[in-house]
Order: sequence, then C-alpha cells, then structure tokens
Amino acid sequence: MFGAFKEAVGFLERRFLLNAFFPSLIFWGALLLTALAPDGGINRAAAAWTAQSVTVQIALFGSFLTWVWFWAGIIASQWRSIVQLYEGYWSRRVRWLPELGRKWHIKQVLRLYEDENDEALYNHYPYASQLDQVMPTRLGNILKNAELYSRYRYRADTVLLWPRLTHLVPDQFNRVLSDARAQLEFLLVVSVLSSIYALLAGAYLLIVGATWWIFLCCFWGGLFLAFGTYFGSLNNALVYAQQLKAGFDLYRTELLRQLRLDPPDNLAEERELWEEIHEFFLLNVRYGWTLTNEPPAQDRAAVEVTVAATPPLTASREDT
Repeated sequence: MFGAFKEAVGFLERRFLLNAFFPSLIFWGALLLTALAPDGGINRAAAAWTAQSVTVQIALFGSFLTWVWFWAGIIASQWRSIVQLYEGYWSRRVRWLPELGRKWHIKQVLRLYEDENDEALYNHYPYASQLDQVMPTRLGNILKNAELYSRYRYRADTVLLWPRLTHLVPDQFNRVLSDARAQLEFLLVVSVLSSIYALLAGAYLLIVGATWWIFLCCFWGGLFLAFGTYFGSLNNALVYAQQLKAGFDLYRTELLRQLRLDPPDNLAEERELWEEIHEFFLLNVRYGWTLTNEPPAQDRAAVEVTVAATPPLTASREDT
C-alpha cells in the first residue's frame, strides 16, 4: 500500500513538473528575453548581471524560480479549465462563436453519416441522432464522443459513474489512462501559454517600436506554436477517449458487483439497471433492489445492523 502511495505521489510530482513548471519556466523566460530584445537590451542585461555579486545573483535567480513555481501552481489548478476551454465550454457572452463552430461540425457529422463513414463517427463525433451534443471544437467532439459512448450503448452515465469506476480498474489500466490524460494536458498548457505569449509579446513590441522581424518571430511564432500543439493534442485526445470507452466495456460489471448488484443476463436488462442506478445516484429515486455479493466478514455485522434499522427501499421519487 505504501508503495502504491509513493508511486501516486511520484506521478503527481512528475505531472506537475512536466505539465506546469517547465512550460511556465519557458514562458516567463521567453517573456523576459522578449522584454530585453529591443535596442540591445539583452547585452546591457548580461553586463548588469555579471556586475552583481554571487549572493545577489542567487537571490535574483531564486526569486525568479519562486515566481515561476507560484505561476505553475496556478496552471496546475486550472488543468481541467484549460481542457474545457479547448473543448468549447465558453462564456455565454460570446455565444455566437461556439454556435458557428457547432453549425460547422454538425455539417461534418451529417456528411460523415451520409458517406457511411462509421469509423470517423465512432472516433470523432457524437452520432447523427445526438446532434444536440455536438461541440464547437474538434477536441470537444472527441471527448464528448467518449463521454456519450457508455450512455449510448449501456445507458450508463460516464460523468456520474467514472469517479466510482476508476477505483476498480487495474493499476496498469489507470496508468495508461493517466498518462494519456497528462500528455493531452501538456500540449494544451503549451498551447494556452503560447497564445498568451503571442498576445503579450506582440503588444509590447508594437508599443516600444521594435523591428518588424522581432515582432513577426514573437507574435506569429507564438501563434504557430499554439495552433500546432492544439492540433497535436487531438491524437492524445483520441487515445484518452479510447481508454475511457475500453474502461466501461471491460470493467462496468465490476462496478455492479461492488454495488452488490448482480450483472444482468442480457443487454436490455443491463440498460434498464443502469438507468435505475443513474436515477438513484442523481435524483434519489429508490428501487427495491435485492442486494447480493455479501460484504467482507469484518463489515458484515455493521451492515446487518444498518439494514435492520433502515426501511425497505421503494420505487418512489424523493426530494434531495
């Protein structure tokens, strides 16, 4: 158990360094060099740096790293928000922009459906019967496709059930899934920082009247990197989405067993059961299930006391 804890901590530290600290270090270093670039500022800064004592140099460098670490902490706290930004969950104040994206992607879904390109639909988009779920970006549609997969096939809600299922899948599967998610986050973090750099550096260079080639290198270079890393993240999103789908295909019945419910004999009964579980978790609709798969012996007495003191479950809707 201690070994698993150390492994989890090591993964989180590695994820923080790769997906937050190093991109932040490059981002602030590039901004600093851009600020010094016009009118020989880099040479003057280098001369001023060498003129300082070792103590001052260490203090300045330590302060810079401290600021980068603080900024990396902010980035790490916003990993999910960054992914959602690229998925297309934008503010209602710019509703016209996501609507344009959705209309374009809806046309792509219909075209793929007419061409009977089932593989592209399976990997990249919600099905033609789910046009209301189409997202305004390619990344958003890939992840939405994975989110709707279990709902479409088994009537099992991915968003609701995955936090429970993730504790039941094998460690190897969790590592593969976590690595795919981390690689996706890395490219999106680089993309968002490159976009911010392009805007800040471009505005600064215009204000100070820098030479045109410096502006082109910084502004268009930053935008090119931002778009390149975003499009590169789509392959990682596909890998992540495939793993999510495989997780439900392979291990969903294990979740039923942990809930002390026997897996149904056929798909129709399974769909009905997942619908009931969804309503039970989300809406507190209670059903008269017969619980099986007795708990471990050390917990059995406590469970029997709880069951004896609890009124039988009925199929009625209650307010939460």
